[in-house]
Amino acid sequence: MKAELSYREIEKLIRDKAEKNVRVSYENSKTIKVSYDIDMFFTTKTVEVYLEVRQVSPASIKLRYYSYGFAIETIVSGILNMMDSDIYSKGDENMVTVYLENIEGLESAFKTISLIDIAFTSNGASVVMRIK
Repeated sequence: MKAELSYREIEKLIRDKAEKNVRVSYENSKTIKVSYDIDMFFTTKTVEVYLEVRQVSPASIKLRYYSYGFAIETIVSGILNMMDSDIYSKGDENMVTVYLENIEGLESAFKTISLIDIAFTSNGASVVMRIK
């Protein structure tokens, strides 16, 4: 089974859940760029973080996150530290495993499906799943 999510749909999901306006864009078949504007004093700074899918298992995704600045890496680490610890585990070299089955609203879905693969296109994310 295959599901497609446009980048606009992903942005809306993030806006609805996290109340943050982000922009998601294509980099390559395994990497997307997530951009977010931060108001800093009298200016706005755009933060860009790249998320690369490294491994997909039945109910989790291992991602490598990176940016092109130490300050951004620090911000991402801070955000991860504020998140609920049963949703992710942090590894070495900017690796993080996201446990999709522990995200509110997705737990029941992962009782009946297994994740097979995630790939990105210029239009959005393509998620391949198998029914258990």
